[in-house]
Order: sequence, then structure tokens, then C-alpha cells
Amino acid sequence: MAEITLENVQKLTWLEACIKEQWRMYPVAPLIARHIYKPIEIMGNQIPPGSTALINSYLLHRDERYFPDPHVYRPERFLSDGPKLPPYAFIPFSAGSRNCIGWRFATLVIKAVVLSVLKTFRVEAFDKEDQLRFISELVLVNANGIRLKVIPRD
Repeated sequence: MAEITLENVQKLTWLEACIKEQWRMYPVAPLIARHIYKPIEIMGNQIPPGSTALINSYLLHRDERYFPDPHVYRPERFLSDGPKLPPYAFIPFSAGSRNCIGWRFATLVIKAVVLSVLKTFRVEAFDKEDQLRFISELVLVNANGIRLKVIPRD
């Protein structure tokens, strides 16, 4: 396997698609809060200043209008030749001027870590997906942790 460099990591489109699909299914921040500063109408509803709007990215990312078979892990959704998503259909780190400033850096770090681990180990999940029980704190976490089997590669 090639050395892990910034240039090599940026070329890994399949790995990036896998990471994005994981973020779609299990967004880091499943609820995004925004304070309303001026009156606004959303879908015929008047929202007064001082209100807080919550965007549920967990549900948004499972909307069949944007993601057919939303409960199926399909990284190819995020390849350049995949279907084009409407703006704001995929917002794992929020969107617009108030999105997470560290998401690009986080993506590079995650790619490098995943490559480093998978270069040396094979990783398998102990629990089936339907056994996971997620709770939403500041971030989405499994109530009982994530149990993995890490097997050295030959």
C-alpha cells in the first residue's frame, strides 16, 4: 500500500463516498439548532423572532425523496457519477455560512486514520445493525458503545 500523504488521501473517492454514506446514515450531529432573529415563514408557518428551529439531519438523510432505500448502505450515492442531490439534502456538519469550520480537516483526518488502521488490521463489527440503540446527546452515540473485532493482517 502506498504511503499515506495528503495528495494520496485526496484521491480516495471511494473511501470518501463510504465516509459520507456513514455520515448520512449516522450523522455526527443529528439535530442542528438555529436561533431565529427575524420573522420568517417556513412552509406556511410563521416563526417569530426568539424561536429556535431544529433541523433533524438524521430524518432528513433518510428521506426517500433524496435517498432511495435510505436504510441501505450505498456509498455509490456519493460518487461523482451518482445522482445529483438538491442543496441541503445532505448536511452532516450543517450547511451554509454557519456550517462546521473543521469538516474538511475532519474528513482528511478520518481518511488517514481509516487507511492506517485498515493497512494493518481487518475490522469487523460484533453487533448487527439492528442491535444498536442510538441516543442523541451532543452527538449521536450508541447507548452501549460500538464493539469491534480487530484482526491483524498477514
